[in-house]
Amino acid sequence: MNIILALTSFLCIISINAAAATPNLSDRLNIPIKGQPYQLDTIISNNKIHLKMPEHFDQLEKYPSHIAENIKQRIIYRTRNVDTMSEFSNNIDAVISKHQLMQRTEYSRKLTEILLSIHYSTKNDKDPLFAHLPLLRRLPKYTKVNLIVPKRMRDEIWKEIQKNRMADRVTLHEVDTWYLKENGVELIHDTTQWAQDLLEMAYDENGTSYLLAPATRYQINDLSRSDNRYLKKLENSTRKVIYLPLFFRGGNILLGKSEKRILFIGEREFINNRSDYHNSLFVHPNHDEVISLYKKMTGADKIVTVKNSRNLFHIDMAMSFISDGRAALIKPIDENNLSADDSAAIQSIEAALIENGFKITYIPTTVDRINTFKSPVNIVIYEHLDNGNTEALVPLFDDVVIEKGSSLNDLIFETYHNAGINPIYIENRFHSAKGNLHCAISVLN
Repeated sequence: MNIILALTSFLCIISINAAAATPNLSDRLNIPIKGQPYQLDTIISNNKIHLKMPEHFDQLEKYPSHIAENIKQRIIYRTRNVDTMSEFSNNIDAVISKHQLMQRTEYSRKLTEILLSIHYSTKNDKDPLFAHLPLLRRLPKYTKVNLIVPKRMRDEIWKEIQKNRMADRVTLHEVDTWYLKENGVELIHDTTQWAQDLLEMAYDENGTSYLLAPATRYQINDLSRSDNRYLKKLENSTRKVIYLPLFFRGGNILLGKSEKRILFIGEREFINNRSDYHNSLFVHPNHDEVISLYKKMTGADKIVTVKNSRNLFHIDMAMSFISDGRAALIKPIDENNLSADDSAAIQSIEAALIENGFKITYIPTTVDRINTFKSPVNIVIYEHLDNGNTEALVPLFDDVVIEKGSSLNDLIFETYHNAGINPIYIENRFHSAKGNLHCAISVLN
């Protein structure tokens, strides 16, 4: 009996030690532990600040009062941010430890429900739906629309929705303007028109869907008051909103499938995530764990990092996955005029697609269109619910006459058609704000 008791105690000790030796997601990502000493490195009013905290707290007296107060505020923010990022880590860890999350490829989605968002700058003097109306009119009749709107624009937007006989398919979610004003830090943020950047979608084995949102949209000062908390309005009985301990933009993340499920991510996501971690927490994240989290939140077998450029700042401006084993990629007819920066980005994506077993459908464009953010691959592709056909909402731009008097728009249309896609042209009114249709839509189902 004593041997059994001793063995039981020994096994309990091993179990406890094993649990203690297995760090949670927060630890693996390098999110600080509350109360730990840390290095505060920042720049305030052109002054480089390097302090070991809390050891050097008394040294704040040597700085001018406005700088000292700013540093104190950053310390307060960091404390809140550590708590918030730890909470976000625990929340997603609780999901991925119990469930296998999978993201659907865009071309397999039905477009039964989407998310759009209106920023006050997308209206013109007369029409608050100026940018979105051509898109709303061309959606499948069965598509339900969640429309995030600034509270101060709600009434005029609803009047336009009713005027265009869309009240039965559009649900408005009004959002207050976000303010932060503390000790010299003053920020004001409104909603964004780029719904694609707001979240990533995933499902578990039980059919529950998850809207996976970045830690914040714009501001990284006080993550406990994230400026994207309004996404919680989208929760329902079968859909949960989970905020992640990551900073990302959805337009720079695309899932494709060849022999494996491969997630393409633009390099800026890792650069910006690293920078935002440091600015909010004064640490850098563990890159391998960031990669691991991307895999677990999408069900990807592999992560592929490709280049971004000034004009192709998100990869959805250069490419889209259009079927298993195939991707669309822009190919300027005057590519000799491409900047070295944009050329390198396109070549990086092309090489990565080929290396990972994807065939490529080249979509013609011009350097001028690239330089003015008019992308023919910034499409919303889906499988039509009624007939199973593959369709794509394709942004329509002013036409260009190319060799032998032919039309560039016609050539784009023909290229998609030959790839087995029914292209639905939509007048694009987003490019002046450096985006197109895919940037403006997040598909929820």
